[in-house]
Amino acid sequence: MSAFVKVFYRGTSDEEKAAALESALKSFKRKVEREGTIKEVRRREEYQPPSVVKRMKHKESIKRSKKMESKRRRFNRDYK
Repeated sequence: MSAFVKVFYRGTSDEEKAAALESALKSFKRKVEREGTIKEVRRREEYQPPSVVKRMKHKESIKRSKKMESKRRRFNRDYK
């Protein structure tokens, strides 16, 4: 255990230690999710041939364009 952690935890109860650990874990999870680390690891678990990668990218681009079109239509409908 590092010196900082020892000083930080000195004189604190178990509940306070658990709360500090919980908040640190939550912030770590948020950071990892925001960076897309887990998604990247899952994507690299097995080899995918280039044709499959192209197909997936194409499907994702279609999905994005449909989503943007839907947002654009909803925005225009609300402000006519």
